[in-house]
Amino acid sequence: MILIREFKKADIDQVLQLYKNTTLIIIRKDYTEEQVKRWAAKGENKNGWLERIESEFYVLVAEIDNAIVGFGEINDSGFIDNFYIHHDHLGKGIGKKIMMGLEAKAKQNKNNKIYANVSVTAFVFFKKMGFSITKTNVFTVCESPAVQYEMEKKFKKIK
Repeated sequence: MILIREFKKADIDQVLQLYKNTTLIIIRKDYTEEQVKRWAAKGENKNGWLERIESEFYVLVAEIDNAIVGFGEINDSGFIDNFYIHHDHLGKGIGKKIMMGLEAKAKQNKNNKIYANVSVTAFVFFKKMGFSITKTNVFTVCESPAVQYEMEKKFKKIK
């Protein structure tokens, strides 16, 4: 059974391991080896992640049998930053459940939309979740081009 719950400080090691492994395994198909290694290395700064989460983000984790298999972050303005699902659990509805929780938080904060900078790898998922592209960015990382999409999902106004 999948449990969606708020992040606890004790989750940090599992979250960072999930971030690094997913980056190294899943994103590899869309970006160069050097780019993937650079992004995965961001998961080494445990204190930096904890500070960033505690000061800026509401984080939901998905748990199966006490193991974290996904997580997503959103700030008060509706910006979704990190959103990762374990590679062995893709396509099982975990991402959708996390996204629904993040949407509920954004609506609770009176946001009229949620938005994210989305990788090529995550593009299809965000599109399925109702996001649309507002801008396509191509930037250089490790001397190679990297594509990223600015995407948003506007909420319908309740009358």
